Amino acid sequence: MGITNFYWPADPQGVSYGWADMQLHPYDMLKIGQLMLYKGKWGGKQLVSENWLNTATIAHVKKTGGSDGYGYYWWVPGGNYPDVFEAVGRGGQRITVWPSKDMVIVFTGGGFNTSDLVPFIVKAIKEDSTPGKNQPAYQTLKRNIVKAATPPIALKIKAKPAIASSIEGKRYSLDANSLGFSSIRITAVNEKEYRIEITWNGQNVVCEAGLDGVPRFSMNPLVRLEQACTAKWINDKSLEIQLDMVAAINNYTLTCGFDAGTNSITIIAKEGTGLNNEIIKGKL
Repeated sequence: MGITNFYWPADPQGVSYGWADMQLHPYDMLKIGQLMLYKGKWGGKQLVSENWLNTATIAHVKKTGGSDGYGYYWWVPGGNYPDVFEAVGRGGQRITVWPSKDMVIVFTGGGFNTSDLVPFIVKAIKEDSTPGKNQPAYQTLKRNIVKAATPPIALKIKAKPAIASSIEGKRYSLDANSLGFSSIRITAVNEKEYRIEITWNGQNVVCEAGLDGVPRFSMNPLVRLEQACTAKWINDKSLEIQLDMVAAINNYTLTCGFDAGTNSITIIAKEGTGLNNEIIKGKL
């Protein structure tokens, strides 16, 4: 299918656990949706059994805690959309296949509920004829595209608390945790930036963090994609780090509390797309 640029975590034998964490570009997500729409055919070849796909995309689990049923890894909304089935990822990633409309819809994004977009998309669907241009809506779209691409304005940097000088440049060893963080070091690069080094799943992950509210971009070696990072002192003992994986999905808030008397750190780790929150402790 020509899908070559992807990332899927695997064990040392190269085997993925299969049910999640694949990272794809939207056009490649669309290819998977089209494969499903065409009942397993791609380029004239039957890549996946049509009978299997028919079985996988009906609700075998009726009660899921929500209004949707569940097939074999595919969600089935039912109700007003009886033939729709969806691949639903964490944090706003979705492939929606709508056979009766001969349509595949792909969402990527974060910080919002993609279900909130459904009424607008349904309303926008027209017949096969070319719709007329809605000039006011088109101009609004253009303005919003420009706004989304405009970098944030740098904020005035607040004075650092007294504890900053005693923690900067020091490496803290961390207790075992589910995130895979084993150490952290925060170093001042200049008055506008911190350099944050995290030993993460055995690799040294370096983030340049803007203290002026403007994210600094760098490459995350774990997912081989860009990350964006900011940091700010929120009181005289706590530094808040915002680490957004951007092209992946995870978006972390790491609130680092320091105790100069015990040379210790407590990190309250929160993740905005559904992972469990965690408290991580460590010492110099």
